[in-house]
Amino acid sequence: MIRTCPVCRIGLVDQKFDGVSFAECPQCAGIWILEEELKRLESVGVDELKRLDGMERPMSVPPPAASSVFACPSCGQAMEQFHFLYNTPIMLHRCQPCGGLWIEDGEMAQMATMIEQGDSVGTNLGVDRAKADEIMARFTQEHEETMARYQSVANVCRALCCWVRPYGFWW
Repeated sequence: MIRTCPVCRIGLVDQKFDGVSFAECPQCAGIWILEEELKRLESVGVDELKRLDGMERPMSVPPPAASSVFACPSCGQAMEQFHFLYNTPIMLHRCQPCGGLWIEDGEMAQMATMIEQGDSVGTNLGVDRAKADEIMARFTQEHEETMARYQSVANVCRALCCWVRPYGFWW
């Protein structure tokens, strides 16, 4: 199956780095990677994120995206946009059905920097890494559950709007 870059609309090239598989756009150097592959790469060390990000340079600067909604390179569905680590300015795109992430050129190095800063803050506050990981895992699970509830409510609201509008009941 040919995957297409959501920015440049050209075919992605399959790559391997330290045993981790991903696909890369030869034009904008954006990366399509499955979440579990990214976690595996992060577990080796944040320096690996910087090394991977520095390997390829974009051939040309991609045109600015007309919207923040990108189509999944694998299935074509709209990907959701989210903040990396919930409170950083780094915006990533995720396809829920495929479990993949779209990471634009330069964002991996930014992610590594944010992880390093987070580690140093935890150390300075006297929180050990295992406890911090446990807290973050619990927070992540709660956040995912909240987002799933939000999505369910949004789907119900959309369904009601479609049902109500044809009959002229619009308040």
